[in-house]
Amino acid sequence: MQKASWTRWTGIITAGFAVVSNPSWAPVQPQHGLIEAFLAVLVVYGLAVYAKE
Repeated sequence: MQKASWTRWTGIITAGFAVVSNPSWAPVQPQHGLIEAFLAVLVVYGLAVYAKE
């Protein structure tokens, strides 16, 4: 099965946008905004590190 690099980059860009936008919810829902940002960081890390396997 071939891996398309555009899918990895689309995921990284989308999760990167989530990392930037989710902390803006911190004043309204602190736990939700910060947990979502943390999960998005994990997605970026996973896509960047483990996509080559």
